Amino acid sequence: MRLSRDNIEDARYLFEKFIPSSYDRDILIEFLANSIIYASKIDNSNWNLNLDKRAKFIRFNTGHEYCIQIKQNEILIICMKYRLNRFFTDKNRDILFQGYSNKIKINSYSLHKTPDILSKVPNSVGCLIKPNNLKKIYFNI
Repeated sequence: MRLSRDNIEDARYLFEKFIPSSYDRDILIEFLANSIIYASKIDNSNWNLNLDKRAKFIRFNTGHEYCIQIKQNEILIICMKYRLNRFFTDKNRDILFQGYSNKIKINSYSLHKTPDILSKVPNSVGCLIKPNNLKKIYFNI
């Protein structure tokens, strides 16, 4: 399947395919909208929303890096580890942290044991979240 980045119906289709629950989708759209507003205030010309033409993902990019990736029933949010230290312990099971070691994906429930996710961004970590957990995490941070 090929999608057009210029077609709002294709974008709607992909959001609905990735996040079937309209409730979870509304929370995600609010989170994404707030992220776009924040990025626009910093530099309106330095962000974009990328709809994969092969229908594999939707990405919110800032600068040269992606910071939010939406796939089928999962949301990956790139964060800085030092910003997360006060919110998460290794006992938290709502977020699976993701990084890479020698190009091998590493998933862990331990923030401190997870390698960086972006080689160009030291101390970055991916936070892999199920859509039904986004509201609990988003409103508690």
